[in-house]
Amino acid sequence: MLLIEFSELKSLWLQYIWDPAMIKLTALGANKTAMIILVGGIIFFFLLIFVLRKKNKRFFFRESLEKFLGGFKNGILAVRKVSKTGWLFFIRCFIWTGYLFSLYVCFFCFPETASLSLNTALILLLFGTFSVSYLHPAESGLTRLL
Repeated sequence: MLLIEFSELKSLWLQYIWDPAMIKLTALGANKTAMIILVGGIIFFFLLIFVLRKKNKRFFFRESLEKFLGGFKNGILAVRKVSKTGWLFFIRCFIWTGYLFSLYVCFFCFPETASLSLNTALILLLFGTFSVSYLHPAESGLTRLL
């Protein structure tokens, strides 16, 4: 998805993140007191991360990432146990194509989103899938709201 929408993402990065940050840093360079506070804060932040990294391994979400990647690996390896692998992939492609087009059709419900492309729907589907798959089953749905 990064390759498909690279030019759009680059222009958004420049417009909303890079250019405003450069303007603020240029203005900050004129104020020596603010510059000293900023550099001190950055040094303190990295020292804090270094100290916490040594004391608490869970601080960097290592367990969550290992659990997520382990589940992903188990899901991929579970395909070997299916007798009709080709049929499984056909059905999965059909289902995900249905998800994509149902999301894309929803774009036309509002004038603000009617100009969005199929690539945008694919990006939304990708990020939505990752965010939903990251949730633990007990933490998703209504149980999280209650």
